[in-house]
Formats: sequence, structure tokens, C-alpha cells
Amino acid sequence: MTAITVGVPVYRGALTLPETLRCIQQQDRSPSAVIISIDGGDDESFAVVEPFLDDPRFHCTRQSQRLGWADNLTWLIDQCRTDYFVYWQQDDIASHNYLDELALAHERNPDTSIAYTDVQWFGDRFHRERMDGIVDAEPTERVLAYADHQHWIPLRGMIRADHLRAAPPCAALRAQSPFENGFLAHLAACAPMRRCDSALYFKRAHASQWGSTFERRPAEQRRADWIARANALLEVLEHICSDDRLGDVIDRVVQRFVAPPPGRFVDYRYDGERADRRFVRESIALWPDRWERRLTAWSELGSGTAAAELAALRQRRVPAAPGETWSLADGADPSGEAFLGFGWSIREPWGAWSDAPNPTVLVPELAAPATLMLTGMHHGPEGHDVRIVWRVDGGRRGSQVVRCGSLVTVEIPVAPGQQRVTLELPSAVSPAELGTSEDPRTLGFGLHIVGLG
Repeated sequence: MTAITVGVPVYRGALTLPETLRCIQQQDRSPSAVIISIDGGDDESFAVVEPFLDDPRFHCTRQSQRLGWADNLTWLIDQCRTDYFVYWQQDDIASHNYLDELALAHERNPDTSIAYTDVQWFGDRFHRERMDGIVDAEPTERVLAYADHQHWIPLRGMIRADHLRAAPPCAALRAQSPFENGFLAHLAACAPMRRCDSALYFKRAHASQWGSTFERRPAEQRRADWIARANALLEVLEHICSDDRLGDVIDRVVQRFVAPPPGRFVDYRYDGERADRRFVRESIALWPDRWERRLTAWSELGSGTAAAELAALRQRRVPAAPGETWSLADGADPSGEAFLGFGWSIREPWGAWSDAPNPTVLVPELAAPATLMLTGMHHGPEGHDVRIVWRVDGGRRGSQVVRCGSLVTVEIPVAPGQQRVTLELPSAVSPAELGTSEDPRTLGFGLHIVGLG
């Protein structure tokens, strides 16, 4: 008989937990263990769970500190001692034969990594959601197929426990919190994902659920999360694909994220020219140690984007000295673009606007301490004074008051080995908010020239 552990991460779930736990308790195929992890000392939820602990299958742990969804689920996965693991959300229910159908799918196809059903939403919305199965024989193609879908549905299925251990879920979940796609990509690399053609899992839609707040994130946060998704997939693919395929794999993943096919999930849409370069540039800014091998393989296929970003990456490693400057003007040699990190819009004839509250600038290679000089203009009401705060590699801080609409130079002391400066621009505002144009971007600092003094 298939041995199953059901894991239920809980946080402020007292209202819906009784229905959820009764549903698990009444499954046709009985789970061997139901492990409930209550996050952050949530006494109200524990009071609801306590009566169910008379059932010897049910076990509950109260976490003394707030773990968050990803680490709470990771903790539950680590407790699994059975053949299969099922993640069950605290406010969802399922048909009485849900676990039985998933177990039968595994028994009919022992090579399966995850078996899952369609999801039927109820509550504030009512529709059926599905993801096609991924049954390609070759691991790289399975992960690429999952990259195409990027759906959360399989996480609600039944997962082989030996694949959980092979896939290192702890690292994948923590790195991508709150996203599960890196974790699911690891599992797709292990074995096929099989869809059961029925809607047996019922997901409750309500205003306070995490997904509702997820959809209201600021554009720059969605962009950072979108890049994180891509890099999680690429990290999996780098470990399983052959060297001769790596360039093609990079190209396919970048195109999936920059130009998503119709009908596929998209969290952030890159608009305008050179969208692929901007996506890659910001990926490098967030994961600077991972991209040289990727760009080298991709450039060998003749990719202009890869060649340009590889040249920029190498340019930053050339030792620079005081007195050197790099322009961001679109008509000039745009050497300054090599030092743009995350949070900058496309270059315009004069330079580039920041379009995130905390844009980063990548520091040139230094042989001795120097002053990073950022020449440009702060967006805002003409003549209004604002403060720009800067942090060097997340440590030392400083600030400078500048006047909106005036050309200024922000001076930041940097030392050899320091890689990144983050600007904090609390006064950033969109032209639409100011009534000067319909541009919705939240513009902060317009950077003309990067220099060293």
C-alpha cells in the first residue's frame, strides 16, 4: 500500500482549517501521516487543530518564530518519512477520492515524479485551471516544457519522496520564496509530471489570500521576481544539459521570459527596444557570478545580445582609474551602460532614467580607493530639493541633497573589491502623477555619465 504524508503549512488559518482537516481525514485512501506546521506561534490556529490530534495520523508542531511560507513548507518536506508527499494548502479542500487517484497514477506509472489533477476554484471566483502533463523522456526537454508552462498546479499534487531528496527542495524553495518554479523544475528534471484528467482539488478564492496581494506588487518587484524565476530555471538547466546545448537552452529561456507565448503565464512584460538586453543586464546585476558561462555559450550561436552583454561584463573587470568617464547618451559610445545594474529603463538620447525605488550601479574594477561620480538629474517638481541616499554593497551609507531639474553629480566613496552601489530614491515619481505626461514609469534619477574621481 502506498504510504503518503500530507503536509499542511498553517498561518492564521483558523477560519478554514476545520473544513480542510476534515477533508483530509475523510479521504478514501488514508494518509499515513498528516503533519501540520503552525507558523509564528499562531495560538488561534492551534486551538482549531488540537481536536484533530486525537487521530493518531495527525501531528502538529508550533514554530516559535515566523518562518514564512517557503521555509515552513520546506520544514514539512524534511519531515516526510513515507513514499510520497502531498502539500495541502490550509484553506483548500478536495474530493474524497483525491489521494486515491493520485496514488493510482503513480502506481500505473512508477517513473512519475509528480501526479496532479486540475484545480477547481470556488469562493470569490469560479473556474477550472489545468496544466498539461510533461512526459518527455529527456530531462532537459522536461524542464524547458515546465519553463514554458510555469504553473503552480503540480505543487498541489503527489510527489515521490525520493525525488524530493534528489531535487534539494530546501535550497530551491528558500532561494525562490515565494515562488515554486525552481523547486518544480528540479522535480521535472527527475522524472515526468503526469496530469490526471479530472478536477479533484478545490482552491478557495478570497480577498485575504496571498495570491491577491501577489497581484498588487509594484512593477519593479514583479520585474525582479520575473528575473528570479528565469534564473531558478537556468540554474537547474545548467546542471543537466550538455555543454553543446547550453547556448540554445539559454536562448530559449530568455525568449520565453522576454516574449512570452500567447496564453502563457507572464508576471512582467518587457516593452520597447532591446528588451532582451535589458532582461539579461538586470539578471547579471542580480546574479553577477552566474552569467559569464551562459553568455559565452549563447554568443557562440551568434547572439548579438549575448556578445554585447559579455563584452560589458568583461569591461567592468578592466581596472579603471580616477579621471575616466563613461557616457550613457544613446548617440555616443554607450560605454556607461556596462555599469547599469537593476532598476534602469532603456537608454534615451541623453542617458537613462531609473525606474525602480532602489536602482543599482555596478562599480568599475578599482586598483585603489576612488570616488564614484554619477552625473545626472533627479526627476520631480522643478527646483524642489530631494535627498538621494546611497549604500555601498549593502553596508556603508551616505546621502546627498540635490535639486530636481538641475544637473548634479552624486559623489560616492568606493574601495577596491566593492561591486555595487544602491541608490535609495524615496522622492521618485511618475510624470503621470506630476501631470507632465502620460508616462507611468516611476522615475527617480536620470543618469548621464558614470565617472571616477
